[in-house]
Amino acid sequence: MRIEDIGNNRAVRIGTYGDGAAVPSFVWKKLVKKSNTRTGYSHQANTKGADFDASLFMRSVESLVEAFEAWGKGERTFRTVREDKVDTEGPVEGKEIWCPAERGVQCIDCGLCAGNSIQAKSIVIKYHSLGAKYGQ
Repeated sequence: MRIEDIGNNRAVRIGTYGDGAAVPSFVWKKLVKKSNTRTGYSHQANTKGADFDASLFMRSVESLVEAFEAWGKGERTFRTVREDKVDTEGPVEGKEIWCPAERGVQCIDCGLCAGNSIQAKSIVIKYHSLGAKYGQ
């Protein structure tokens, strides 16, 4: 079986079990070639040896400084914001929108986090992991 056949007519979540940039991007490109939708995130954009590919991944960032750095490189971002900072660090007008998950939309139905392969605004979401109350 070919890699592209595995992703055929499926929703592919790059990096489900780790950071997608740990896998050579040619593997992901083949896997998503025939997929219906895909999502991908990476914290490894600045890590030596990581295969960060902005056409595949959203660049995961945790600050506006990191977001502006990524936008300066033409990358789309997935930015987390603490609950107590929502009023001051919410979406940057013209650059970002709130993640549709905030309205109950699931990633599989959304498809906005497909890196630069689509023309869309970057995404902001409130922390929602186990460490959310600690801002982690």
